[in-house]
Amino acid sequence: MQIQIAANLPQTVSVENLFVNRANGQFVAELVAPAHADRGHRIRLTGQVHEQTLVPVLKRFKSAGEEIQENDIDYIAERTSTLGRQVVTDASLLIGKSPRRGIRSGQPVNMRNLGDPVMVAKGKLVSVILEQGGMYLSVSGRTLEAGGDGDVIRVENIASRKTIQAEVIGPQEVRIITRQPQLAAAE
Repeated sequence: MQIQIAANLPQTVSVENLFVNRANGQFVAELVAPAHADRGHRIRLTGQVHEQTLVPVLKRFKSAGEEIQENDIDYIAERTSTLGRQVVTDASLLIGKSPRRGIRSGQPVNMRNLGDPVMVAKGKLVSVILEQGGMYLSVSGRTLEAGGDGDVIRVENIASRKTIQAEVIGPQEVRIITRQPQLAAAE
């Protein structure tokens, strides 16, 4: 749309006579140029109103495992009708989490792509701890998966080359998951 205003008049536009049909979201408005002029150029404008929601997005690319901080968050307006149920609309749900897969800047974040920050990266050496009763053993292992605090991951015992399940309990530290002893049924 082109609006032409004489060079000696103010280069402004006003919206007058705005009508919105709340049932279907359609609107009709009259634009006047220059703004509020009695003899200004009048243009009829029709369109559709779309509700928008401010959605938190990341300011820069975040790769898998990086923790999201409050200063990493920006906001964009998105049509509410196009937002999926899994799109994060509350910034507090992002803070302290990390992506499972990289997230580009300026893109809405899917809840399913968030997890706890990675404490142990894949392929790193870790201390593998076994505590049972009064016994405490520690061996070296290599992680086969990345994991955050409390995640159960696969770890390869360096000495025996056996794969075990272990819970991440700290940076470069995992605890072997043991099965509960089975009690014999008494007859």
